[in-house]
Amino acid sequence: EVPDDQTLNDDMLLKNLDDKSIRSLNGCRVADEILRLVPYPEAFALCLRAVKLWAKNHGIYSNVL
Repeated sequence: EVPDDQTLNDDMLLKNLDDKSIRSLNGCRVADEILRLVPYPEAFALCLRAVKLWAKNHGIYSNVL
């Protein structure tokens, strides 16, 4: 069972994982780190949504790989 207060920033969590699992967790870890470093998360989120919308409308953004 995973505790509710579990964070992903501990590198020991990656110790016995396969490459696919590490890459899967890495996306969340990077997102958490970016949000931790941004001085104004609300403004960053609004700006990111605007950039994604602009890119999608110009055919240069897709969330699907």
